[in-house]
Amino acid sequence: MKEIPAGFERRLDVVVGTEMTVDFGHLGAAHRVYATYWMARHFEEVGRMVLVPHLEPHEQGAGTALHVEHLAAARVGVHVGVVGRHRATTGNRLVVDCEARLTDGTLVGRGWTEQAVLPADVLDRRLHG
Repeated sequence: MKEIPAGFERRLDVVVGTEMTVDFGHLGAAHRVYATYWMARHFEEVGRMVLVPHLEPHEQGAGTALHVEHLAAARVGVHVGVVGRHRATTGNRLVVDCEARLTDGTLVGRGWTEQAVLPADVLDRRLHG
């Protein structure tokens, strides 16, 4: 993995759609606001956006940890900016701090992701035998 500059960040802009609202499957819909599990997905995605430009051609990353705190509601139709910022790389582990904010600056959520970087062939063998 190439060195990642301190504070290197990427941004993912999303508009909360009805498919991103809280629905517990067999329990049914609960709230028509941005679901925590969608925020988690967006944190994972922005974390990967931080990593990908720094991978060597023979490397691949895999998520190993995720932490999400959901702090405020975001209704259907609002814009949410998700920012991932490189916190640290230790060995083959990359930690990215994440935030989700409304356009008015309201903090919707915060957390972090961790990814392990491995040779692509090693990861492929672990995942696919």
